[in-house]
Amino acid sequence: MKKLFYILLILSFYNCKNSLDLGSGYFVHSTQMGCRAIGKDFSWNVKSNPVFGHVTEYAVDDKFIIAKRVNQDSLMARLNLAKRSWKKLDQLAQNFTAEYYIINKQVDSTFGPLTKSQYSILKKKLKINKSLEI
Repeated sequence: MKKLFYILLILSFYNCKNSLDLGSGYFVHSTQMGCRAIGKDFSWNVKSNPVFGHVTEYAVDDKFIIAKRVNQDSLMARLNLAKRSWKKLDQLAQNFTAEYYIINKQVDSTFGPLTKSQYSILKKKLKINKSLEI
């Protein structure tokens, strides 16, 4: 039992150190494969992590999170992720097709994956501040 306690304690420090609070319970955090995801907790549940894969860009305000990501599986198929920094992954991800996401933090809803044109249209429809850019 003591062993389990220490393992959980170590994991909690790891998760806290590798995350960034985006407000309303959302975080940018590291996935098991070393990519970035946006979610509400550190489980690997897709419901809790609406933007899963490798998030290359994101922006946040009081109401919305907007994000651009590439599919983690696409990166995994070509790269050894374990030895890559987020900066290097962001550079390499430019060669992959990007998907866009919009999270409305106030009502806990996620729109995506979206193409760039779908994202632009929805951003205007939701009246997201023009200064919130990725």
